[in-house]
Amino acid sequence: MSVPFPIVRPRVRRSPLLLGLVAIIAFAAALVNAGSAAGFPYSPLSGLLNALVTIHLVVIAVVLGGSAIVLLVKANRGEGGVVEPLVIDRSGAPVVDRVPVPIMSIVGTVLTGVTIAAWIILGGVPLVVGVVIGHPLSYQSATGPLALFGLTWVLGICFGALGFHRAESARNRLFSGLAIGGGVLLMAPAVGFSILFAAGVAA
Repeated sequence: MSVPFPIVRPRVRRSPLLLGLVAIIAFAAALVNAGSAAGFPYSPLSGLLNALVTIHLVVIAVVLGGSAIVLLVKANRGEGGVVEPLVIDRSGAPVVDRVPVPIMSIVGTVLTGVTIAAWIILGGVPLVVGVVIGHPLSYQSATGPLALFGLTWVLGICFGALGFHRAESARNRLFSGLAIGGGVLLMAPAVGFSILFAAGVAA
């Protein structure tokens, strides 16, 4: 029968690679979105929505990109992990009293879910109805909800990425993946309709 005994080991909490990847995606989306605005027909409201979406994307890129750089600097200094006491048995298996609740990842998932629901209700449904009755695709319908719910959009992605812990449970990775994936997915209508509007396909 194995007897537990205490040890101390380093535990890496966040992934600079994941943070950097999401930051690059957000920054690339911001560049395309801002660049498309140069081809917009005159429309103050559309220009404002485009600017707000671009700002939100840049904030995501700066927060996550900056966090990735900080983590890399700490790792270079040998501070890449958090040392915490663990208990393992003689077979090397950890003895865990409880599985930590991934609060940040869950909050990120909820915020991303709120943003997706808002986009579907305020943007997706009007777009589908408009197409059915013969109206052209509407740039303002596609981007308005993202500009309006930009705070939940930004926080959802950032909480999901910052809450991802490589050494944590599958539940943590699941909620982080949902928060990040849903938030990144929302970049598609934002940037896509910006390109369509500049090309004259959307109104």
